[in-house]
Amino acid sequence: MSNESKTYSYEVSFKGNRREVYSFPQEIKRQNRVIVNVEKGLDSGIVSTSKQILESAAGSLPKIQRVATKEDLERVARNNEKEKNACRLCKQKIAEYNLDMKLVAAEMQFDGGKLTFYFTSPQRVDFRELVKSLAGIYHTRIDLRQVGARDEARIVSGIGPCGRELCCSSCTKGYKEVSSQHAKDQQLSMNPTKITGNCDRYLCCLAYEEESYLDAYTRIPRAGSYFTPENQQKRGEVIFVDIFKERIQVKFLIKNKDEKPTTQYEWFNLEQVNAGKVEEARNYQSKGKENEQG
Repeated sequence: MSNESKTYSYEVSFKGNRREVYSFPQEIKRQNRVIVNVEKGLDSGIVSTSKQILESAAGSLPKIQRVATKEDLERVARNNEKEKNACRLCKQKIAEYNLDMKLVAAEMQFDGGKLTFYFTSPQRVDFRELVKSLAGIYHTRIDLRQVGARDEARIVSGIGPCGRELCCSSCTKGYKEVSSQHAKDQQLSMNPTKITGNCDRYLCCLAYEEESYLDAYTRIPRAGSYFTPENQQKRGEVIFVDIFKERIQVKFLIKNKDEKPTTQYEWFNLEQVNAGKVEEARNYQSKGKENEQG
C-alpha cells in the first residue's frame, strides 16, 4: 500500500454551470464558495463535488486559493451588480453600432481582470468597435463569446417541462449527442413541443434512458414490427413495447363472419415472444440522421 499522503480534488461550478476541477489540501464542504487560480488572475465558484486523491495526482490540477471570506463574498455581490449594469450598457452599444447579435449574459471575473459577454447571432459578427468601446469604459480585458442555443439555455437557465431547473444549467456537464431516433426508441410523441427544450433543440434528458431501451430491444421487438404468436395463424403489429416488464402489446385485425374486421389487442411476455415469430420493422435506422450537438 502506498504511503503517499492524500489531498482533495474539487469540482467547482461557475456561472452558467461552467465547471473545472481544482485541488486543495484541506476538506471543503459542498456549496461553499471558493477563490481559485485562473490563467490570468483569480475567479470565484462554488464547490459541487469532492474526492480524496493522492498528492501526485493533484500536481497537474489548478489550485483553490482559499475558501471565500466575508470580504470575498461582498466583492462577489458587487461584481453581480456590475454584471447587470454591464449588460444594460452593452445592449445600448449593440443597438448603437447596429450589430446583429443578442446579448445573453455578462460575467465579471472575481478580481476584475476580465469581463466576458456571451451572445448569440445567426452569423459571424465584427464586434471590434464594440470591444474598444467597452474596454474604454471598464478599463479591463473584454472578451466577447458567441454561443449556440444550448449554451444560451445553460447560461440563462430556467424551468424545463418536468418542472425542475434545466439539466444543462444544474447537473449535467457537457452535451450528449441527441437525435430524433432517441424519441422514436422511447416511443415518444414526435410533436416538437413535446421533445424539445427551452433551447428548441432535442431534450438532453432523452439521452438518459436511451441505453436501457437499446438493451431491451436486443431481446424484444420494436414498435412497428409484426408478430405471429406460436401455433397461431393471426399476425399483428406491435404497437407498444414495455421495456420494464419486457412485454409487447400487439394489435390484430380479426375478421368476423360478416367479413368486417374487428380490432383486438393482446399482451405477450418475453417467453411468448421468443416462442412466436417476429418480423422486425423495416424502417428502423440504428443511427438517427438528425443528430444535434448544441
